[in-house]
Amino acid sequence: MSLLVFILLGMLNIMRDLTEGGRIRLMSPIDRFLSKITPTKDGCLVWTGSTNQKGYGRFSINYKKVAVHRFSYETYVGEIPEDMFILHSCDVRACVLPSHLRLGTQKENMEDRDRAGNGWWLNGYRNSSNGWNERNKK
Repeated sequence: MSLLVFILLGMLNIMRDLTEGGRIRLMSPIDRFLSKITPTKDGCLVWTGSTNQKGYGRFSINYKKVAVHRFSYETYVGEIPEDMFILHSCDVRACVLPSHLRLGTQKENMEDRDRAGNGWWLNGYRNSSNGWNERNKK
């Protein structure tokens, strides 16, 4: 079977699975969100979809990129005030479990980042491939 036929048959199966009474049924944002999370041994619910360069989950709603930890908080806990951040009590950037997410200020977010050792200067220091370690050894 050629690759093209294989792909077309796969697409037909997907279309058949998505149809309901002759109409295509699109997944709601919540269904799409729930389809891309998985539990871990540590008790987190981890996003398995796409992430940004820093490891935070992202997905699109009406062509707008949304941070999944913020989506989870807003969906299951409540509104996020404009000047507040969503912090991970578990320090797992891909975690979307509402009980692991909390509101915090920018200052608290920076303190959490420093405590967890996630500052950009630390990441650069740990990454010896950029030559920083060799140039700055004492």
